[in-house]
Amino acid sequence: MDSIRRRITVAAKRSSEISLTPFVLDIPRVRESVEESFRKLKTDYFDIVYCHDVEFVSIEEVVGEDGALKELFRLKQEGKIKHVGISGYPLDVLVKISRIQHDRGQPIDVVLSYSHYCLHNTRLLSYIETFRDLGVIYVMNASPLSMGLLREAPAPDWHPAPPELRETASRCATLARREGLSLPKLAIQFALECEKVTSTIIGFSNAMEVEEGVECLNKVLRRGTGQEREKEKEAENKKYMMVMSMIGKYMESWDKWSWKSPPNDAKIVR
Repeated sequence: MDSIRRRITVAAKRSSEISLTPFVLDIPRVRESVEESFRKLKTDYFDIVYCHDVEFVSIEEVVGEDGALKELFRLKQEGKIKHVGISGYPLDVLVKISRIQHDRGQPIDVVLSYSHYCLHNTRLLSYIETFRDLGVIYVMNASPLSMGLLREAPAPDWHPAPPELRETASRCATLARREGLSLPKLAIQFALECEKVTSTIIGFSNAMEVEEGVECLNKVLRRGTGQEREKEKEAENKKYMMVMSMIGKYMESWDKWSWKSPPNDAKIVR
């Protein structure tokens, strides 16, 4: 690990404890959790540490005098963290926390939201300038597959998408298959083509998915630099543009629609 540590970026997160009991961000555990991760990963610093799922706890637990961000910024001052971040789903909550930190002269370095720049929702784009104005350096997009909604199989039972959106996603998958394409690959390419976000974070569960992700990235890079052979490029791009145009029409009524997070039945300490 020591030989390659300076050439890679390591990001970690401190989350609220998830169980059948109410969500609680265990403040005394923030430093302990970061240092425990140091030991496990055999490093002495992280490039980014996120305060994760910030909408599932009270605002005081995040930004208060004894809040999680206070401790993360202390770790930053000690040189153990390069960048302090926040992550969660609701963009307005992320803006609220970013504004509080900006006004106290300690701006958030990194903001990560998920499922907000994907084939059915591009709301993140309209928030980027606001985050920049609040001193945020890096704006990250995560979950281009929208937590498994934009895949070949039906969305997981727990997914918050309503039946109508699930059906629309299924129509998009059928369209892509009919043209010899893959909806998840198209969704990844769509997200990777966005130059306004700093980076897109993709979760993989096996080696094949990693290889497919790299394949999608290479396609985007080749398309952008014109490295494909002309005839292949023309035929492939024509099909790609046609399918993406149809998917855009299918998803048009869902663009900028977000589900509620946390859900109404979440147990949250305020």
